[in-house]
Amino acid sequence: MKTYIKVTVPGCAEGYIDTPENAKKILDEMVRNFEYAGDDTEGYQFVPIEMEEEEFENLPDFQGF
Repeated sequence: MKTYIKVTVPGCAEGYIDTPENAKKILDEMVRNFEYAGDDTEGYQFVPIEMEEEEFENLPDFQGF
């Protein structure tokens, strides 16, 4: 089992699952946008989950929030 990060927004049942490294890129981009423009983000939530690498590789394409 490996650890991945599920990214969700409040009110949305679907989420986006990615590696911790890629989830960190999302978080870093949120911080940059906020510092640059005071951007009011959607309030992303980051939750660690475990799954087999094969499960992760077979996830459907993310369609957006």
